[in-house]
Amino acid sequence: MVLVAFMIISSRQRQASALNLRDSRNNLLMREDAAWRSRVTNQKQKTEPRELSRQELRLLQHFIQVAHQAADDWSNFTRIDQFQTSALRYQLYDLQYTFTLVQKFYMPNFQGYIKTAQERVIEKSTTKDVMNFWKWESLWGKFTLVRQTRSNSKQCSFF
Repeated sequence: MVLVAFMIISSRQRQASALNLRDSRNNLLMREDAAWRSRVTNQKQKTEPRELSRQELRLLQHFIQVAHQAADDWSNFTRIDQFQTSALRYQLYDLQYTFTLVQKFYMPNFQGYIKTAQERVIEKSTTKDVMNFWKWESLWGKFTLVRQTRSNSKQCSFF
């Protein structure tokens, strides 16, 4: 009988502590949710127009002209070092990123020469001048010039 009474009392105490813990957690959630909602709803909507300025349009025009250069023409690029941040691949990736942002946020319905410029930049980034650094990277990292080809279709699907 004493054991049954002890079990009932301890069960009620555990239930009461669990209810207190639940209430304290719910109160914390309500306070944090109210604070989050006040931060979100009190922010003013940006009313700036989504239009490029004349200077930004001229820069975009220059970028498009650079993208439409021949695949072996690097006249508007800086060729210092192909292993650091001035590498051709990073310059091409920045061009690609710029075209993507302009098309997404400023000209979403335009499929003209920006899309063509994106395709040209992708093609240019696969040329030997850009991809040749992998040979030296392999020599430096693995101490070998042997190319590792993926002939197995299971390996190709994984990568």
